[in-house]
Formats: sequence, C-alpha cells, structure tokens
Amino acid sequence: MLLDWRRLWRRPATTVVAATAHPAVLAVLWQQPDLRVREARTTAGINALLGEAQLVILDPDAVSEMQIAPAYVQTVLAQAQIPHTDSAGFLAEPVRWLAEGAAYAGQLHSLPPRLVAFTSLASGGVGKTTLTIGLALSVARRTRLPVAILELTHGASGFLTVLDGEGFSTPPADAYTIATQSVAPGRWRGLTVVPMDGRQGALLTNEAHATLLAQLRASHALTVVDAVQPHPLWPAVAAAADAIFVVAAAERPDTVANAQALLGEQDARRVLLMLNLASRLDRLASRLAQSDRPVIALPRRPAIARFSDRLPALTAAIWPGIRF
Repeated sequence: MLLDWRRLWRRPATTVVAATAHPAVLAVLWQQPDLRVREARTTAGINALLGEAQLVILDPDAVSEMQIAPAYVQTVLAQAQIPHTDSAGFLAEPVRWLAEGAAYAGQLHSLPPRLVAFTSLASGGVGKTTLTIGLALSVARRTRLPVAILELTHGASGFLTVLDGEGFSTPPADAYTIATQSVAPGRWRGLTVVPMDGRQGALLTNEAHATLLAQLRASHALTVVDAVQPHPLWPAVAAAADAIFVVAAAERPDTVANAQALLGEQDARRVLLMLNLASRLDRLASRLAQSDRPVIALPRRPAIARFSDRLPALTAAIWPGIRF
C-alpha cells in the first residue's frame, strides 16, 4: 500500500520503530518517503530507540530479550503514551497508525474523526452531496491524508452527476462492484470515490456493505458518507459514524420539518442539525436550537465556491484540532 505523504506538513519525518519481521509491515513502511524507519530485534535495541520513536510496531515473538525485560518496554510505551501496536493491528489500519505517529510527532494537533455522515429524510436539494465533497476535499488538501467519500442512494449516483469526468484519475466503480468483485475504487482529485447506483446498491447485503465500510475506514484517515433516509444500508453507517449531520436547507421549510422529525428519532449527541444555505443565521438558528443539540449553520455561498470553500466552521466542528 503506497500512501502519498511526500508533502505532509513539511515537518520532520515520523520515526517508526519496527520490532517485527513481518514482510508486509516492512514493505508498507519502506514505501513511505517521509518516514524514518528504525528496525529493532532485541529489547535493548527497542529501549535505545524509544527516545526518538513516534510509533512502535512490536511483535513480542520477533524480539529477543537482551538486558531489558519485555515488561519494562511495555511499561515505558504505556507511560510515555507512544502509539504502539503489533503487525496485525498495523496492517488492519496502516493509515490510522501512521496518522497516530504523526500526531505524536507534533505534525497534527489531533486526529480527524474516522467516519462522518450527512443525511436527510427523503428530500433532495439540501446540499448533502456538495457538503460531502467539500468537507472531504478540505481535509484532504489541508492534511494530505487519504480521504474517501461513499454514498447511499435509491436513484442515480449524485457523485457521478456532480463530479467532472476529467477529475478522475481512475475510472469510478460503483459500491456494488467494489464490494463484490474486489475492484479498486475510483480516484477524483485525490479523493477515493465510492458512488452508488440505486439499482445495484439494492443488491448489496448489509454484511457486504459493512465490510466495504470497514475497509474504507481502515485505509483512509476520514470517510464521509452522503446518505438519504430511509435506506436499508444505513444501520452500518449509523453504528460506525463519529458524527451525523442531519441536513436541511434554510429556505425550505419542508426540509427543516423533515430534519426535525429525523432528529426526533435520534438521542445521540453525535447527531447534529446542519442548516445549509442560511441567510438569517442568528434568528433561524436560535429558533431551531435545542439545549443539548446545537445547530451548525452554513451561509449561502456562490456556486463557484462549491468545492473550493474550506468550510472552516464545518471542518472545525468535526475536527477541533485542525488548523487553517
């Protein structure tokens, strides 16, 4: 797996201590041009490198005890809060662990959420697709981390309608094909894009969709979902999402009523109302706000700024540690 970290923040490279003989782990690490990889085969070797380590990949069976007890190494890792895992854990989520190391090295102030979803209740035209793509681009461009977008729809793909064909570096495959035929997702301006055709999406089982979602989360720092409700594949998204934005268009009372109805079915604090295309922010937001569930209002923006707007208010809401 080759991750493009060449321009990652232009800060000192992350030092990874690899106390493992697993060839797949070493292959991933050595393909990252902005990593410093230090291999260790003894407990003394690990201990000597801990002062410069921002990530440790440790397989106890691959390390010989020499002068330092294995329990001491584990204690130091825990007390120093150095991110550490074994080969299986690293290979399951390589992007996430490399981001953990980058955060420990000071290259990130915090880590982004794993999964964010924009949804609405059986109403189109509220801006879910635009917000999905805009947020994904904002995080990807700011951090150079890999970001994916996925949609749940009953009809034609909104992604393929909105995204220009010239922006795809590889042809886009739909979610059903990706999940059932091991086809790689398409890439658009650096984003991993998983569109859904409603007819083929209806053939996806909940298990296959949950597996696809888990794969995206494992290989991307952030996955953003554009979903209409009700949808049979929604439960897997709802179970995994760190934040869910129920989207309404400020000038369409029907979408506001639908959003409030959908919010009434949710009791989790991670579910928020997103008021899009607002013009009278203070009055409308205060009317809709609840004491335990604030409203995030986004002002109307020129059409030309759809995918160039950094969406700072939205991005900061899902990732307080990001810096613009």
